[in-house]
Amino acid sequence: MKTKILLFVFLFPAFILVNSCQEDEILSTSFSVVLTQDFIVHHTADSVFVKDTLLDASAQSGDIEKYKDRIEQVTLTRVSYLLTAFNGADDQELSQGNIVIADTGGANSMLLTTMSQVNLKSLWNNETDLTVNQAAVGLLGNLVKDAPHAFLVHAEGVMNKKPLDFTIRIRFHLTIKAGVL
Repeated sequence: MKTKILLFVFLFPAFILVNSCQEDEILSTSFSVVLTQDFIVHHTADSVFVKDTLLDASAQSGDIEKYKDRIEQVTLTRVSYLLTAFNGADDQELSQGNIVIADTGGANSMLLTTMSQVNLKSLWNNETDLTVNQAAVGLLGNLVKDAPHAFLVHAEGVMNKKPLDFTIRIRFHLTIKAGVL
């Protein structure tokens, strides 16, 4: 009789715990990742910059590399930017700027966000959120989810003054759901 009571006392909490967990929670994991891309802009004779680079998500995140074949969903929760270096006039502005994403070959490009009339000095070491195009959010999620887990980032801007001497950091904040088995 004591054995049955002890067995009940130990097994009942385990039974409750297993039944309270959703199957989805047992078979998958979620994690957050911030992918970062810096663009060094140094033009003395021009007030326009255009930069392209490939952002390899699996190279930036050990978790993406670990789960790359089992990623189920990628959600872009936030895009932000800031200047990590700035050597310009106090009133230097980004008159118009765009960030475009595309697959690694440059195809399927989509405008992620636009910026206008932004004082550069106000961005120096001041992370600022960007409003994003929701269709591009879906594209970016798929590009990170599927092999090769990378995407092209195209940044362009027109300034009100030259020379241009700054480093702009773009940060892609992601939540990723992946199967554990």
